[in-house]
Order: sequence, then structure tokens, then C-alpha cells
Amino acid sequence: EYEIQAPNATSDRICATTTTCSQGLQWQQQAPTESTDRVCRPFTLCSSLEWESQPASPIQNRVCEPRTTCTASQWEEREPGTHHDRNCSLLTDCDLAYQYEATAATNASDRECANTTDCGVGHWEEYPPTPTSNRDCADHTVCNFVTHFESRPATPLQNRLCTPLTLCNY
Repeated sequence: EYEIQAPNATSDRICATTTTCSQGLQWQQQAPTESTDRVCRPFTLCSSLEWESQPASPIQNRVCEPRTTCTASQWEEREPGTHHDRNCSLLTDCDLAYQYEATAATNASDRECANTTDCGVGHWEEYPPTPTSNRDCADHTVCNFVTHFESRPATPLQNRLCTPLTLCNY
């Protein structure tokens, strides 16, 4: 109880019953004193765009924080829950000097990079790599020198060109 009217020479003290906070629905914002009632407030409910960063207790309201939103340069490494935030990680950057994007990123997965193929001796680059595809290599053509001659030599970026020999009419 708490006192709502003090006694005087002609009247008695008047007391009132102290308010009880509803367990699980309210928290005590202010404790009662000899002359004031307890102040109860309803617990905050986190929305679907928030997560509970601090739980509710009989003397403390729950704290809700806005959920993190991943940027275009991030992917969601961990989904948000009611008691934890979403974790965003930076997307891997492929080094296009020697890599290409083998698997595209999604909202929930990082991109995967792969090294571009080195065509090597005896091969030429038929199609160069792109940011999302590997280079295509092809075998250099081998000229049949009985019927053809090499009119253009093979290089790492172009195929050998074999041209038919001219036939003389005797």
C-alpha cells in the first residue's frame, strides 16, 4: 500500500493498494514509494523488421533493434532471427587479370572465382575470358605440307592458317 492522503488533526490517513504489474505483459517503469503507486508499462513487441537485442524482465523493457540490410556489395551469411541480427559479408572480388566468376553471387551465397585456363604450347586462345566465363583454347592446326603451306604462323592468340598449294597444269 501507499499513502494517498496524509493524516491531519481531523482525518485519518488514506491508503491505496499498490498496483501489481501483469507478469509477462508488463514491466515496472517506476517502483512504488510511501506516497506513489507503482508505474507499469506494457512490454514493447519487436516488429518483423526488428530483432530483440535485450530481453524483457520485470523491471526492464525489451529493446528492439532494426535488422541490418545487406548492401549490393554484400551477401547474407546468417539469416536474422528473433534474438540475433543478420550477418552480412563482403562479396569476393574476382581478379579479372587471372580469374573469372565461376558461380554468381546470390542474396545468401558469395560468388566463386576460378582461375582462367592457360592455353599453353600447341594451343591458341579461340575465345578470350570474360568476367563470367573462362577462356576457350583450341589446338593449333597442323598443316599437311604435302598439300598445303603455312600462310600464317601460329601465335598464342591466333590459329595457324594452312593454304592449299597451287597445282600446276603440265
